[in-house]
Amino acid sequence: HLNQEQINSVIALYNNGKFQEAVDSIKALNKDHPNVPLLFNLLGACHKSLGQIDAALQMLETATKIKPDYAEAYFNQGVILKGIGRLEEAVELYKKAISLNPNYPDAHNNLGNTYKDLGMYDEAIESYEWALAYKPNFEVVQLNLGIIYSEFDQESAIKHYKKAIEIKSDYSEAYFNLGSVLRHLGRQEESIKSYEKAIEIKPDYVDAHKNLSAMKFYKKNDPQIKHMQLLLDNKLLNDQDHIALNFALAKVSEDLENKDDFFRYLNAGNNLRKQELDYSFPKDLEMIDKIKEVFTS
Repeated sequence: HLNQEQINSVIALYNNGKFQEAVDSIKALNKDHPNVPLLFNLLGACHKSLGQIDAALQMLETATKIKPDYAEAYFNQGVILKGIGRLEEAVELYKKAISLNPNYPDAHNNLGNTYKDLGMYDEAIESYEWALAYKPNFEVVQLNLGIIYSEFDQESAIKHYKKAIEIKSDYSEAYFNLGSVLRHLGRQEESIKSYEKAIEIKPDYVDAHKNLSAMKFYKKNDPQIKHMQLLLDNKLLNDQDHIALNFALAKVSEDLENKDDFFRYLNAGNNLRKQELDYSFPKDLEMIDKIKEVFTS
């Protein structure tokens, strides 16, 4: 019989990111315990973390073959299928998990996210409401409801974002999204405060810096400026973040009437943007010449 200590040692390897070691360890356990669904569920999770999607699905399917009422294994299959864009199949697997275990807030939430991606907003809202019925203080669900309502009912979106913040006071994403809805409604002051709060919680929140820079008029010693300059030197940020920061700092330089910096940041942002789009002026000229050849006057 598989003991708890053996299970815990495998879970510890998984939690510490030692996925291949966990796989090897589980396979060793499998020799003595060939039909333990939990081991196949764990194998599925390890293979997913190693990017081995087919193997992960195979292991999870094995888990549900051995134990047809294994809600968590159906849920994990749903997560993988949603991740690779097989949304309709993901819906069925989340529903299966919920039919086996109705009190499964994560499954209701993920089902809601999948419906949202399918554009089925009514079904998504209903799934989120079920998640909250089982887990009233589920802040991610409040955020997700805010995201859906921001499409067609901004006041409800604001209510849900505020509720998410009430549950989790350092919820930077909720502050950011709240800022965006308030901005859309023309409530500038409140929007600025919300973006500033998002940055206070998460200083490297580039999108919040970018949106804030479009709304604020900068004075010389604004601490946000120094912050964005430091972030710009961060090599771990991706190109899109560097583009956003360069354009934000160009806006700052414009406000401060610093022409040299304005052009320097603008130029850096545009160059990165061109690399990202793989844009080349000679290529454009060549294409125009070809158009002229094919389509004569």
